[in-house]
Order: sequence, then structure tokens, then C-alpha cells
Amino acid sequence: EKNPFANLPYLVDGDTVVCQTNSVFAYLAEKLDMAGKDLQTRTLHNTLLCESYDVRDAMVNIIYPFKKVCRTSTNSLLHSIAVK
Repeated sequence: EKNPFANLPYLVDGDTVVCQTNSVFAYLAEKLDMAGKDLQTRTLHNTLLCESYDVRDAMVNIIYPFKKVCRTSTNSLLHSIAVK
């Protein structure tokens, strides 16, 4: 199986499969020699990559307010019984 984690997005590059957005970006940066020539530049690159994902997560929470849905263990138990 090429994508064992079944995550989207993923990148297939020959025999290499890379899952997760940030991992794909980091892989491409390394492969295309854009990740930085020294530790300080690579660290800045990774910091910006993580920061951009934090912004993305904040936007998702604004657009899809699932955290406001209150699910209790009782609700989960009732749902699992109803599904059976």
C-alpha cells in the first residue's frame, strides 16, 4: 500500500510516499534545494511552515466551529449502542 496512513494530501515520488501537508512541503523543499543552506535558514523555514499551519488551523476553527459541539461520554455510548 503506497499511502499506509491514508492521509491527504500525500505525494508519491518514485518509491517514496510522503503524507501530511507540512511533510510534503518539507520534502519538496529538500528535494528542490530550497530548504536553506545552513541550520539557521532551515530553522526559519520550519518555523514559518509551522506558523502557516497554525494560521490554517485557526481559520478552520473559525469556518468549521466543531469545538462548540459538546459531546459527552453518555452521548458517545448512546450512539455506539444505536449503531449496533
